[in-house]
Amino acid sequence: MDLDLDEDGHPRLRLEVGEPGGEKSHYSLLAIPGERVIHRQYLAGAQEWHSLPAELASINPMVLDSELAVFFRRAFDLRLEGPERRHPAGFW
Repeated sequence: MDLDLDEDGHPRLRLEVGEPGGEKSHYSLLAIPGERVIHRQYLAGAQEWHSLPAELASINPMVLDSELAVFFRRAFDLRLEGPERRHPAGFW
């Protein structure tokens, strides 16, 4: 987990995951002027980017749980059990 600046100079919180020595997949939250954020995923295996522009209110447990669950499923075919236990049926 790192806090740095993206290529455009926006503050970014980034979680990198992958094999040592290999290209890393990552999930990032980018702060954008105007009280907005971008939830961004980079999937190293597929070399794909996925972005979700959102309001600051999207930085909450339900959205973060669902975004991280999607990231780990897309990047590693890994299903997280925690979000399903924490959120009501029908949320997923």
